[in-house]
Amino acid sequence: MRGGTLLAWGVRAGRSGPGEPMEMRMTAPLTPQELDGFRETLSERYVELAREIERLETEAFESPSGAPLEEQADEAAEMDKDTDVDLLEHRGRNLQDVTRALERLDEGRFGRCERCGTWIERERLSVLPEARRCAPCELAVA
Repeated sequence: MRGGTLLAWGVRAGRSGPGEPMEMRMTAPLTPQELDGFRETLSERYVELAREIERLETEAFESPSGAPLEEQADEAAEMDKDTDVDLLEHRGRNLQDVTRALERLDEGRFGRCERCGTWIERERLSVLPEARRCAPCELAVA
């Protein structure tokens, strides 16, 4: 691998030739041991997110006293509810991403970019195992 500075999403700053962006792609599929490690990480993340979603649902739709929020007139409680609902939606999307990554593992597609079909950088998967696209494709669709 050529030199350069590691940037967000596993992209290296640098050039591979005159005017050409340097690519940093996996050259080989993930090993069975790596796949097992990603499965364990994703499974743990799934459980964490499911628990957090359950907690947020309770907080978003009930007051601390257990009375439904519709019966409360307190503005602060309503703002907290909005924040909880936003966080709940975000965590729900995270859970979907993790679920899809586990499905890709089961189907033998884990580690491949859904956009271009190349291998996703190992560094990227280490940070974001639910990644669906390689760093260049993620940047292109952002």
